[in-house]
Amino acid sequence: MRYRLDHVEGDESFDEAPRWLAERRHAVSRLARIFVLSLLVAVQVLALPSSAYGDQWSPSLTVPPNSDGVSFVDNYQWSALSYIAASTNSSSGAAPAVQCPTFTSSGPCALNLPGTTGTVTALLPICESATSTNCVASMALGASSGSMVPSTYVAMTDGATTPGDPELGIPAGSSQELWTNPLANLGGTTTYTTMVEAQFVLADGHVVSANLSAAIYPYNQISQSNIPPFVTVNPQGQVVVEGGTIECAFTTATTCGRLEDFPVGTQASLSIRVSNLVSGWFKGRLQNPSISETPFDATSNVISVSAGVVTVPTLSFVAALSQVQSDPSIGKLISDLGFPPPPTAAATYVLTDSPEATTALNDVRGAVNNTAAGQVTVWDFGTLPSWAPTSGANVSCLNDKAQVDGMVTTNSMAYQPGPPSVSGGYFSYSVAGMHYGANGSVVSGTYDLAIRNSVAQCLYGFTSAPISATVTVTEDSSGDQNVATTSVSDSNGWLHVGAYGFNFSNPTISVRLTQISTRHKRTTISCLKGRSTKRVTAVHPRCPSGYKKK
Repeated sequence: MRYRLDHVEGDESFDEAPRWLAERRHAVSRLARIFVLSLLVAVQVLALPSSAYGDQWSPSLTVPPNSDGVSFVDNYQWSALSYIAASTNSSSGAAPAVQCPTFTSSGPCALNLPGTTGTVTALLPICESATSTNCVASMALGASSGSMVPSTYVAMTDGATTPGDPELGIPAGSSQELWTNPLANLGGTTTYTTMVEAQFVLADGHVVSANLSAAIYPYNQISQSNIPPFVTVNPQGQVVVEGGTIECAFTTATTCGRLEDFPVGTQASLSIRVSNLVSGWFKGRLQNPSISETPFDATSNVISVSAGVVTVPTLSFVAALSQVQSDPSIGKLISDLGFPPPPTAAATYVLTDSPEATTALNDVRGAVNNTAAGQVTVWDFGTLPSWAPTSGANVSCLNDKAQVDGMVTTNSMAYQPGPPSVSGGYFSYSVAGMHYGANGSVVSGTYDLAIRNSVAQCLYGFTSAPISATVTVTEDSSGDQNVATTSVSDSNGWLHVGAYGFNFSNPTISVRLTQISTRHKRTTISCLKGRSTKRVTAVHPRCPSGYKKK
């Protein structure tokens, strides 16, 4: 089980306890914190009202005594911070670890030397010049793809910074960019922030892998007392980030960048210059993404993504201890998440792309009447999490370390943490969610697959001829086909497949690629003989005797 337990003394209500951030915060293992309450209320879905129109719905872990709770979240954006961590056990890379204020010439923080392991998490700054690398080049927004307007950079947020190491190819860590754009968000402001984080894993004096996550957040800056994000070493000897406030895109001691929602239909683009070690498969919360990757210099590429915002249903759930003991599905949830048995109470955040997410949603589905508690508008993407499957058939086709291979995006509440599985000639991708939204309407699902033609050709043994695709959506529980609108396009070396309007609970999207035959395609050539010209059209056209092809 990938969870650890913390004990909280007393029998007071539990509200917004610290988060365990190991997936982003430490490369050694992926953990999520279960908050234990020492020690009877009805099962409830937490549908929290916004403090103002447009303020984004925020999941909560406000759990009364004698209760268990779970909230589903995409990431830990409220605790974004640049920092350096090193393991004191170089043979395994496991805890105990230390925070490194800088790179040193000896000891665990000498990450450029053999026998050391560690991670560098760097929030990328704005590109200050035409030659700057590992930075954010531009961001644009609009009500449609044809009306996007470049955003104006304002400043970086206050926050910790870290030094870089040019010999290792490690950039200096910064904070988040603040922007303005003519497009007003639903909070009535024109202010946005970008959070672009690169994480570098080091072993034996060199970088062995690099990951990237990027997001655009609408915000409204308000005065508020907070504990800003800070780095610490927990009792288990792991470097973690604590602090921050879940409803804030960024925090200082006295301000909060209160998350707002995008207007429905918003289109956005983000261009990033980043290490060319960032590669492979990406995931995202986007609709109809367009991706480009071009070399920038010898060690970095420009990755540009343009896509629409998606609306993602979400859930916070609290059950009384009596319900945990009497409802088998809720009891299964507590067991699946590794909670301690009753009467000890606990709560946790579950990442929506974690292996446990779909199971947890199915466990609570009946108790919440198959209904979400809220919804948020999202625009983000990133490399796959550390626990995503990368083995199996054709793994070499799906994990090219020299390029971005493809991207899968969806608005489902939980989704498969990895590239689509390939079996029997089909890409298959599993998603899950509640059938109804918080307002009672049926949730409409979105799914997009963007894959390089060269990757599809590798998987299927295709030639360079054009590729076509068919898409089906089936419900796992019944096998019935789920009504969906599908689209397929092939341009600029990328195949894009989309499925929209399908319903939940646990649909599987299947995509079958086919090679468009060119065996019987007729072409026309021009043939010359002196001043005479003839045009010949055939499957394999040839010029008549005495004529030469023009």
